[in-house]
Amino acid sequence: MTNVISANGLALIQELEGFQAQPKQLPTGGWVVGYSHVRDDEPGEAVNENDAVELLTSDLAAFENLVNTLVTQPLTQTQFDALVSFAFSVGAEAFGRSQVLRRVNASDYVSAACAMDAWRKSEVSGELVIIDALVRRRTAEKALFLKDLPQVAAPSARQSLAARRTSRSRASSSCRRRDCRRRTRRRSRRRRCPAPPRCRYWSWRRSGRPS
Repeated sequence: MTNVISANGLALIQELEGFQAQPKQLPTGGWVVGYSHVRDDEPGEAVNENDAVELLTSDLAAFENLVNTLVTQPLTQTQFDALVSFAFSVGAEAFGRSQVLRRVNASDYVSAACAMDAWRKSEVSGELVIIDALVRRRTAEKALFLKDLPQVAAPSARQSLAARRTSRSRASSSCRRRDCRRRTRRRSRRRRCPAPPRCRYWSWRRSGRPS
């Protein structure tokens, strides 16, 4: 079955890419306009939003085909939309060698969503730096990718901490009771006869025979 991006997926990519009416030159050459549409030769004319949506739809067709070709597992519509957005962001070559694709094809969807976090960096002044906009984009793509998966309860840290405290208090109280019994037995062995040292009963207890 061949999937196509939904209206919700297209709207998310529009929001994440941002609209630019006037062409802007790229540091590597070429011009970008609309929703990240790249013109190689000339800047060309400005575009309105309707034109930009048409250009974006045309650009996304190659990535829809890429996801349909490389993914071997069935996808929900939200998962397909998230993967098209992710592939459009990182590029076809990077998507093809990413852990995201490998884990999707292994049906490990939660790990695949987590693997998107590896693509939050961009090169700035020769160094890879985490970019705020990419952090937000990956968060949105992960949320969309996981949206239709079954929800599993995850107890809060406060509940886990309370359970650990309860178990520790039970263990410590039992230990205190055992220690108390041991101390009581030790005290009973050390009791002394209140009578004078010549007491025949105490002398018999110490020597093991009557004096």
